[in-house]
Amino acid sequence: MGAAGGNGWRGWFGRVWRRGGIGAGSVRDRVWGRVRGRCYATAMQVIVNIPDEFASDLVQPGEDAGRAALEAWVANEYRERRLTTEQVRRLLGMEHWLDVEAFLLARQIFDYTVADLDSDLAVLEQMRG
Repeated sequence: MGAAGGNGWRGWFGRVWRRGGIGAGSVRDRVWGRVRGRCYATAMQVIVNIPDEFASDLVQPGEDAGRAALEAWVANEYRERRLTTEQVRRLLGMEHWLDVEAFLLARQIFDYTVADLDSDLAVLEQMRG
C-alpha cells in the first residue's frame, strides 16, 4: 500500500507514530513500551481498591484518582531517589524538565541537600578571601 505517508493502515500508523500517538499514552509507548532496554507489549496497569470512607479524604472532588495515585507514587519514589527527573517526566507525560521542577516544587521536594549548602558556603568563603 505505499510508504508511511501513503494510504492504508501503514500510512495511518506512520502518521500516528510520528505524531506521538492518540489518546492516553502514545502509540510508541503502548506498542513498544521500552523500559530499561526491554520490550513489553503493553504498559503495566495497577488496580487499587480504596474504601469509600477514605476515598473522599484522599481524592478531591473532580480529581482523577488514578492520576493522583500515580503522582503520589512518583513523588515518593523520586524523594527516595529511586527515580530520576527524566523518569518522572516520562512517567507523568510531561513535555519539559521545567514541568518536573514545578511538580516537585509543589510537593516540596528539593534536590538541595545539606552537603550542597556546606559546599556552597565553602565556595562563598573562598571567594570572599
